[in-house]
Amino acid sequence: MKKILITLVLCCMAAWQAHAQFAIGGHISFGGNTKSNNFTVDFRPDLSYTFGDFCAGVTLRFDFYDNPDNNDRQIGWGFTPYLQYYFWSLGRVSLLAEAGLDVARTNFYPEDRPWLFEPYLSPGLSIELTEHWSVMGYLGRVSWESQNHNWIFSLSPEGYSLAVYYTF
Repeated sequence: MKKILITLVLCCMAAWQAHAQFAIGGHISFGGNTKSNNFTVDFRPDLSYTFGDFCAGVTLRFDFYDNPDNNDRQIGWGFTPYLQYYFWSLGRVSLLAEAGLDVARTNFYPEDRPWLFEPYLSPGLSIELTEHWSVMGYLGRVSWESQNHNWIFSLSPEGYSLAVYYTF
């Protein structure tokens, strides 16, 4: 454990010396369906360091689903460490590849589910709006899900997401 902490401290110090940029951002979404009487909230704050063509960060996950007609309620939480590589850039627009590991747990009322581990790879597009503000969209995802041992490949609109970031 000491070696891991020392390595993390050295990486942060090296990132500071390499003119790394700290960013905070994420996304929040609300949804619902009046026909099936359900409601969802998904909140994912994100902290990251960018140095050169690479970015390392962690996204926290909090989500909620409620359907009172079926007495179905789910509360989820977790985190996702990730690494991004910006492989193409033209002005304010950049293409990137993100690899990460979703670690999540969901409580289904009245029972719990075990922890879920989902390594993934996702292509993305980043657009710098101003010196400090940018938006990032993910254009799909390939992942492996640990609970059912399934490969998941998504290019559908449900697989798209958009996040806003502020860089210090």
